[in-house]
Amino acid sequence: MFGQLNGRRVAAVAGAAAGLLVIAACGSSSSGGSASASSGGDYVIGNVGTFSGAYASSNIGAKDGLDAWVKSVNASGGVNGHQVKLIQKDDQLDAALALREVKELVTQDHVMAIVGASSIVEDAWAPYLASGKVPVIGDDLAKDVMEKYKNFFPEGATQTTGYFFGLPKVAALTGATRFGAIYCAESTACSQIATSQKGQAGAAGVSYVFSAAAKAAAPDYTAQCLAAKNSGANAIALEVATQVAGRVAAACEQQGYHPQWLQAASGFSQSETSVSALDGVAGPVPVFPWFASDTPARQQFQSAMHTYEPGDFSATSNGYSGAAAAAWASGAIFEAAAKQLPSGKASGADLTTQLYNLPKNDTFGGLTPPISYSSTGGPQPAVKCFFTIQLKSGKYSTLNDGKTTCRA
Repeated sequence: MFGQLNGRRVAAVAGAAAGLLVIAACGSSSSGGSASASSGGDYVIGNVGTFSGAYASSNIGAKDGLDAWVKSVNASGGVNGHQVKLIQKDDQLDAALALREVKELVTQDHVMAIVGASSIVEDAWAPYLASGKVPVIGDDLAKDVMEKYKNFFPEGATQTTGYFFGLPKVAALTGATRFGAIYCAESTACSQIATSQKGQAGAAGVSYVFSAAAKAAAPDYTAQCLAAKNSGANAIALEVATQVAGRVAAACEQQGYHPQWLQAASGFSQSETSVSALDGVAGPVPVFPWFASDTPARQQFQSAMHTYEPGDFSATSNGYSGAAAAAWASGAIFEAAAKQLPSGKASGADLTTQLYNLPKNDTFGGLTPPISYSSTGGPQPAVKCFFTIQLKSGKYSTLNDGKTTCRA
């Protein structure tokens, strides 16, 4: 059923571009279209992310990807005849602001779900939502909240797989033996990832030999590069913002240091194709590779992004990215559950019930690894499989024949 829905929406996007642009022009970028639903009120969803400041380059794709998904859905008639209204918030890397914004989404805007979050300061607001009835569908998967709270529903490989295991595993797959990490200094999640990789390195097939923090605002990264070089690490995970990754790699290049560079999830962006120092960078992505178009569901993403976010395809944009794919996949999961809502039922609790009822090991048309949700208590099951990609000569491609790699 979901594959048929994707096919219809692909055709709708491709065949009615003029009408779609009219809809986009009539609504703000945060609402995804202002037309009222034909059989009831709007389905209101919220989104919060770090869309400005030093780490915006890794997160702005989530904003654009979800916005494109909402406009695509609404142009095809909405979900169950309901238009989807998207309210997006920029937390500006401010924990207190993020919590206020999430509370506003719940108490003032009455959202039925938070979808596709990409917030560096997610730890500030996650406990508030965990105590309520508003589900969170998808985030950047760099933190532990998707493996911590029952009403947080992952859209792809969760932290322990994608970051703790996935990065050293990809290092091993590329032939590296000595693994290290340069991680962001602004978030405890980054240091947690670097520390936790020590415990996973052996199982992934590499030894863990180095780690160092890096500030986004730092004028130079020579010290980190020399320390990494002296450690003998031949693979380095860049657990920093997209724009910072390029600067670190360039600094290391100046020191004659050329390890296998690694990134994960929202760290990847199309803008990196023009950064020569990052040529060869590889790593795990939690959902479908954003550049792929080999299934109808993925083609739908490509078509919608070109229609609604054409600026994201410029050489300097970070919008066409792994973050955009993760947010799009989150929207697709919301849609699959919302389509099963009984008439007149549109609360967060109603939606949560339908999330539990989704088919087990669903991939949502190839947008995700196999995912199963559970109502039996405790956090949702970890998603233990990821896709792998690599940048070579200015072009991304999938590794492992596009198949997922899984943690035992």
